[in-house]
Amino acid sequence: WKQAFEWDNVLAQVQAIGNRVPVVVRPPIGETWMIKQILDLGVQTILVPMIEDAAHAAEMARAMHYAPKGTRGVASAVVRAIKRMRAE
Repeated sequence: WKQAFEWDNVLAQVQAIGNRVPVVVRPPIGETWMIKQILDLGVQTILVPMIEDAAHAAEMARAMHYAPKGTRGVASAVVRAIKRMRAE
């Protein structure tokens, strides 16, 4: 799954689609760090696979919200955005 879900590929696809239609991203696994990085790309809709139970669903929901409702942070998004916008 790592080859199919490269962050640069996901970013390029999100940019290509733009705001013409809603973008839905389905990560290969339901992990908090993946949810946060997908949101940092500007995606507003995430289809999280294989939710095991209510606790897992709650964990994924918290990853999508800033404090105090959730665990999403601010600084990491800025750092990743700066790295992605940097000309190489």
